[in-house]
Amino acid sequence: MARIVLALTDPRSALLVRGQLAYLRQRGFDVHLVTGAGEPAGALAAAEGATHHTIAIERDLAPGGDLRAVAAMTRLLARLRPTLVDGSTPKAGLVAMVAATAAWCRCGSTLRGLRLETTRGLRRAALWTGHRVTCQLADRVICVSPSLRTRAIELGVVPVARAVVLGPGSGNGVDPDVFDPARHAAAGATLRAELGVAPTASVVAFVGRLSRDKGVGELAAAWAGRATRGAHLLVVGLTTPPIRSPPPRGRSSPATRRSTCSAIDARWGRSTPPPTCSCCRRTARASPTSCSRPRPWASPRSPRASPAASTSSPTT
Repeated sequence: MARIVLALTDPRSALLVRGQLAYLRQRGFDVHLVTGAGEPAGALAAAEGATHHTIAIERDLAPGGDLRAVAAMTRLLARLRPTLVDGSTPKAGLVAMVAATAAWCRCGSTLRGLRLETTRGLRRAALWTGHRVTCQLADRVICVSPSLRTRAIELGVVPVARAVVLGPGSGNGVDPDVFDPARHAAAGATLRAELGVAPTASVVAFVGRLSRDKGVGELAAAWAGRATRGAHLLVVGLTTPPIRSPPPRGRSSPATRRSTCSAIDARWGRSTPPPTCSCCRRTARASPTSCSRPRPWASPRSPRASPAASTSSPTT
């Protein structure tokens, strides 16, 4: 039986391959999922007929921890002898490609983004090197969109011949029935009323891990300098570590330097999380954990400040 190993850094990132494990299993593959310890990776693997393995892989730069992760992954692959290894997310991709090469396994990498895009200096150089090594060791690099492929080639991260996009590009496909806004109209109206958002008001939503890597600081800075008033910004996701807006250029008033956003409780369930933000009926990268109260952004002049509770509207 052909054996495939899918590796991701964080156990919550297993949601990125939800449905793929069962699909591969139904077609005769012996499927193994490798992530850090925690849920929902274990439950997802069990539900879809895959075997779950845990290896401590740190998302941030950690030379000692990274070497231990590579050693653990190499031992695992040497024991499993998979037909194919797929590494997804930046750190797991690097660890899996190095380990697969050491264990003489065919390997491919799924490129879901370029973490280096929001960094500078030595950190950017280190992340570029990590992406570059990952893509050089992979037999194929599957980019989740044409624009990502173009950007990765521009940055010299991946060779042109090695980067591919499946169809029009997608991270895991979209079910239009599940994401139909009409299914969430009643919940959206209720949530707007709870947050004091008018039924016709414009709402911009970000759903995902609140991290500098996701560009949340830039989002806060752009929101502070927007020309259009009366709109609402909703930010949903894990609140650690604290996110700070990048310093504004030139002189500006304290009000301009501060961006406030309301965060909503997306009411994720353990088994069937709602796929959309029911208030604005838009989707984005989703995290299985969400904050349940509004939080303002820390001021750039208070680098030690962390987000605190607030009930103010972003437009007041």
